[in-house]
Amino acid sequence: PTPLFVPLVEEDIFGGKALDATLEHYFSGLKTPDAVILGCTHFPLIADAIAAYFKRKPILVHSGEAIVAQLERQFDFTAGHKETKLQFFASENPSRLKTVAKNWLRTK
Repeated sequence: PTPLFVPLVEEDIFGGKALDATLEHYFSGLKTPDAVILGCTHFPLIADAIAAYFKRKPILVHSGEAIVAQLERQFDFTAGHKETKLQFFASENPSRLKTVAKNWLRTK
């Protein structure tokens, strides 16, 4: 588990001393893994920093992309759809989510 990554990303911290210290906190005792599953919606935003931490870059598996690929194998999402509607839900501070999501969606 790497829960400290979540508040860092939510504060738009995608690099620097705080993220470097957190990477060191979680990964200092590990040898380079073959793959890292980015198991949270926040983690792809710091994927480059996670990969760069290790001497030999691991394969990064974006859980969201894996879920979409599985759903596309099971369902036809193209039939009869003319418009896509997105809804975002926040457990707290929806205005902060709106601001941060605009930045995330613009950069990734």
